[in-house]
Amino acid sequence: MPKKRELKVNVGIDVGKFQPDVATHERNTHFTVPNDSQGIRIILNR
Repeated sequence: MPKKRELKVNVGIDVGKFQPDVATHERNTHFTVPNDSQGIRIILNR
């Protein structure tokens, strides 16, 4: 069975009072979510 290829991604999270800002270097993306349980779920599912 072939080995899985590891993909390393650097993620930066700036946690603010009202909204976390999330950035990924390798994917060149940036997004914000509400600072609540739904926003945390969005981050974990991306």
